[in-house]
Amino acid sequence: MASASQVAGCVIRGLAEARAESEAVVRGQIHGGDLVIDSKEAECVIVFVEDELGLGELVSSADLEPEQMTSLRTLTQILVQRAAQAAA
Repeated sequence: MASASQVAGCVIRGLAEARAESEAVVRGQIHGGDLVIDSKEAECVIVFVEDELGLGELVSSADLEPEQMTSLRTLTQILVQRAAQAAA
């Protein structure tokens, strides 16, 4: 089972890959524990996390409300919850 910190790390790596930036740059852009992302980036992050964790489809963009895909914190929380459910 993937831990919350593992999922969070995958989310950061996925966003870095989607933006073609280093993880350090992405981490430096996070202020107050969150970062605004666009829906296309969120979709890329979801696929990256699913592939990295090997848990199959955790969530699709159709499952999410628009505001859930614009926040790194919210997206991470959803993926952590879905990864825990998939592992159970």
